[in-house]
Amino acid sequence: MVCGHTDCGAMGALLHQEKLQELPAVKAWLQHAETTMRIMKNLYTHLQGDEFAAAIRENVLVQLDHLKTHPAVATGLRRGNLRLHGWVYSIGTGDVWVKDWENK
Repeated sequence: MVCGHTDCGAMGALLHQEKLQELPAVKAWLQHAETTMRIMKNLYTHLQGDEFAAAIRENVLVQLDHLKTHPAVATGLRRGNLRLHGWVYSIGTGDVWVKDWENK
């Protein structure tokens, strides 16, 4: 399971990298989220105010895709004895968004 959460500082920093000039270690760490950033730039430029929530959800999906590349995970998925789950937990409400793989 990959579980993201609202108010994610990493995704906030990803969307506002100009604030990271004096935090080079954080900026370097965010290179792991390059795929999420590319998706945001390509698909979500039209959003006004909802890009933070979209980045959190997209990052969960990107991390799930990354997990699928690990040999043990790929084998488990292929054999059918492993399932991946993507969630986003809302800190404010306690609600959980669950990726619905069947209805995409």
